[in-house]
Amino acid sequence: MVVVCLLHQRPHRYNELRREITGISQRMLTYTVRGLEDEGYVERTVFPTVPPGVEYALTERGRDLVSSMLPLLRWANNAP
Repeated sequence: MVVVCLLHQRPHRYNELRREITGISQRMLTYTVRGLEDEGYVERTVFPTVPPGVEYALTERGRDLVSSMLPLLRWANNAP
């Protein structure tokens, strides 16, 4: 959910995600992003730079997921 929420704000590069999610290992973040990509929630864009730049963004399906999650997140933030 954390990765999806961050990508809801704007597209991120891999290292941006890693810096913003404290305590996550590189292996777990890679596994999570690949899983979200495989399921169609995240798209990966490679830029022709040296070294290649990679950016992750939500797909339409990912944005639909966020709209479904927002009421739950609002409830969780207001729970005692």
